[in-house]
Amino acid sequence: MMSSSMRKLALTIHVTVAVGWAGALAVFLAHAGVAVLTDNVDVARAANIAMGSAAWFVILPLAIATLATGIVQGLDDSLGPAAPLLGFGKADSYCFRNRRAASQARADQDAGRCRQA
Repeated sequence: MMSSSMRKLALTIHVTVAVGWAGALAVFLAHAGVAVLTDNVDVARAANIAMGSAAWFVILPLAIATLATGIVQGLDDSLGPAAPLLGFGKADSYCFRNRRAASQARADQDAGRCRQA
């Protein structure tokens, strides 16, 4: 488990990288729009070159960094990477753990009653 300050740092890094990724995609789409809508061949060629460079050197590394930081955060959760897939947040996973513990306690009590009978 990460400390509170480490979780905050990981979240800050994740959000920063994800917003940068979204911004890079917006720039990529702007270049694509210019390349498609222009009548000037040189402008279209320059936009395509910029799109290729942006895809390999900006968008791909930011996408990988977003995935990596998201995995790091998911592994810190008690349910691991399955928590977002199950629809659990941090508070929900806490409640899930408590419900699971309470359910186990009830099952133990029921098993004790069955043994006594």
